[in-house]
Amino acid sequence: MTGSKSMMTDLEEEVLFQLSKQRTAMSAVALADDIAVAMRKIIPLAAIYQTLHQSNEDGFVEVVTSNSRKSYRITAAGITALQREWNYQREQLKHHA
Repeated sequence: MTGSKSMMTDLEEEVLFQLSKQRTAMSAVALADDIAVAMRKIIPLAAIYQTLHQSNEDGFVEVVTSNSRKSYRITAAGITALQREWNYQREQLKHHA
């Protein structure tokens, strides 16, 4: 991590945050609904799927399949990445205060 660039996009961070609040896996549609409320804007479902796919490849999210339906759950690595992002942002705010 170099310079003042954050490690995650706002959408990546919000996806992990919303998943971290759940005790069970969420569908992409339910996740998109929660993100729309939290971010106060509609995010295209394709962007949600793309973010989930990348987060899965990064090991931050796992896919859960039940009755031929995919749901998503945050992993321990995802929680660690989210905490690291928040700590990074807090440090950046300290340097700008």
